Parts: sequence; structure tokens; C-alpha cells
Amino acid sequence: MTFREALGLGGKAMGEYEGHVDAINRSSKGLSLLTAKKNMFAMCIEFALTSGMYALGVFMIAGGRLTFGGLMAFITFMSYVLNPVNVILELRIVLRQITPSVEGLRRFHALEEESTGPGLPCPEGISSIEFRDVCASFGGRDVLKGFSLTVRREEKVAIVGGNGSGKTTLLELLLRLREPDSGEILMDGTPISEYDVESYRRMFSVVSQQPHLFKGTMWENIALGEGAGTPTRESARPAFCAEAVECREGQYGAPVGSDGAKLSGGERQKVALLRALHRKSMTLVLDEPTSNYDKTSEEAFDEFICGNSDYGFYFIVTHRKGVLPKMDKVVYLSDDNSESGMRNEE
Repeated sequence: MTFREALGLGGKAMGEYEGHVDAINRSSKGLSLLTAKKNMFAMCIEFALTSGMYALGVFMIAGGRLTFGGLMAFITFMSYVLNPVNVILELRIVLRQITPSVEGLRRFHALEEESTGPGLPCPEGISSIEFRDVCASFGGRDVLKGFSLTVRREEKVAIVGGNGSGKTTLLELLLRLREPDSGEILMDGTPISEYDVESYRRMFSVVSQQPHLFKGTMWENIALGEGAGTPTRESARPAFCAEAVECREGQYGAPVGSDGAKLSGGERQKVALLRALHRKSMTLVLDEPTSNYDKTSEEAFDEFICGNSDYGFYFIVTHRKGVLPKMDKVVYLSDDNSESGMRNEE
């Protein structure tokens, strides 16, 4: 299970993976055919050269300038010289083909396997999420120490702090992308570790700092196979995100390029927000969702978040101060993690 599954990208990522596997298989078949052609060509060249040498040898023997034994000795010596050279060249090609696969296999086996055993089904209508004395470290450094927070349903929480203060770590703990060193996170009094991890992550719609876009159209990246056609302005809220799509040639059918290469940073974030909003869930999680927005878009985002009530819980990591007055709670994480504070916004 990966971060993409928390974004609702599991099926899309698997389709992309299968496409890569098919491409590798086609390349492998092409390489095998090319190798067979190369071997056949090499055999033909060797046969032609050997036949030519025999013909030249017969001509020289007939002229008394070479004995038959001398010709056999020369041809035999030539084979002893050429065969090792051919073996070395072939071995070099084989090793160059194997090395990337071995390295990729090594990295794959080094990945930590996530436990996806059976767990409790996630209930509907969760009324509270609680962080209770949570501690987490990274690289031997304490990122969160004794963090506690209770969020009631319909509350909107902003998380602010400097780089390395633990903002993203807090979201990763909530999404069960990592486990706390100590403490626990509970939903209505039940530790989230007891819930089935797949059904648990379906409770979240997420926009990350660097959203991943697939090589496809705008709508394919928004819908991820759920629903067809082009959405109306009303169903593609918020309007400032829809405008970013509709102002382009082709609108929702416009290609985004590999990982959104044809879009600006702000446009990628707006498409990612549309994708998160298209996916119905209980909790909206936004990690620096407006870092590449212009001022007008940022103000429109603030208004949208203030008026939106489609989700039971809102967690927003941000360094922009404009949205803070619109939050029910603002959590401050200090850079040295010596303390954290919280302010309730009435």
C-alpha cells in the first residue's frame, strides 16, 4: 500500500504499471529477435570469410606458395583467437542487460512490506479524531513529541510551522503511511490501527505537496476512471480550478503530459484539488495545496474552504496566513519540536 492509494490512485497506478510491464515485454521480444538476427548475420559473415580463406588457400596451394597443412594451421589458429573475443563481447552485452534488473530487484526487496491483514470495517458518521500523546522520529531526530489534539466533526484544522516541524509527518500518521513511535490516534475512541487499512484510507481525499499526474487528459486525471464525460462547472467545483482547465485548448480533454509536464505548478495543484473533490470521502487532507497559486487563486481557495461543508473533517497544512482566520482550530508546531500549541478560532 502506498501514498497513491491514499489519494485514490491505486487502480490508476496499477494500470500504469501494467502498461510499463507490457512495454518491457515488447522490448524483450524485440531484443530477442534482434539478437537472433545478429547471430545469423555473424554466422553468415564467418561462413563467407572461412569460405573465402579456403578458396584463397586452394589457389595458393595450386601455385605452390602454401601447403595444405599451413592453411589448416592458420584457420585453426584464427578460430582460437576469434572465439574468446566473441565470448567477451557477448558477456559485456549480457551484463549490461542484467545490471539494471538486478539493481531494481534489490531495491524492490529492500522495501518494507506493509501489513494488510483483516481489521475492523470503518464505521460511518465518525464524530471525533484524537491524537493522544503521539511521538514520532525521523533519522534519529524527534519530529513530534507528546502531540495531542482532538478534532470534532465538521471542524476545520490548519497545521502551521517551519520546515521540519512535523506538519507532513502528522498527516502521514493520520493516513497510516507510518506508525507513531508511541502514543496513538483514535476515531471515536478506537485506535485507527484496528481498522482495515484499505477501507480506512478510502475515508480520505488527499492533495499532496507534489501531486502526481498521469500521462493522460485532464478529465482522466480528475476522474481516475470513475465517471465519464465532461463535468459541468457546478460539478467541477471550485470555479477557480475549473477555469484553469476550461481556459486551455481541449479543456477537460487536453493532455497533461508525463507527470503534468504541460501544466504549471499551480495548474497541477488545481487539477489535484479537483481530483480530491471528485472522490467522495469523509475527510479532506490538504498538504500545502496552494504553494504555487497566484494571489487571486489563493483568495478564491480561502473562500472555497470557508464555505465548503462536503466533508466531516478538514486538515490543511499551510504556510499562508490568509486562510487561518477561517479555520476552527490552528495547530502550531515549533521548528525544534520542544513544544506545540493550538488556538481555537471562533
